[in-house]
Amino acid sequence: MTQRILGVTEIHRTDRCKVIKGVVFLKVLYLITGTASLVAIADLPFGYYELLRWLITVAGIALAIQSYNGNSRGWLFLAIPAVALWNPFFGATMAKSSWLVLNLAAGVGFISASRSDQLFD
Repeated sequence: MTQRILGVTEIHRTDRCKVIKGVVFLKVLYLITGTASLVAIADLPFGYYELLRWLITVAGIALAIQSYNGNSRGWLFLAIPAVALWNPFFGATMAKSSWLVLNLAAGVGFISASRSDQLFD
C-alpha cells in the first residue's frame, strides 16, 4: 500500500510519525508566530518586540525552506520580507504606526500559513 505524505511516497511507519510530528511542529510555530505578531499591536515593553524579531525570523526561515522545497512558492512573498524586516541583527527601524500595519499583516499571514493545506500537502 502506497501512502503520500508531504510529497513523499512509500514512507515507513516510523518515518511517517516523524513527518507528522514535523508538520505539527511547523503548524504550531506558525500559529504562535502569527498570534504573537497580532499581540504586538498593543503597547508592550521593548523586550517583547526583541523576542518577536527572533520568533518571526525563525518562523520566516522555516516557511521559506518549506515553501521553496514544496509546490507552494507563493509563501516566499511572506517569508522573505518577514526575515528581512524582523531580522534581529539588521532589521528595519520604523515608526510605531508602520510596525502596526506590518505586525497585522504578518499575524494574518502566519496564521494563514498554519492553516494552509497547500503548504502541508
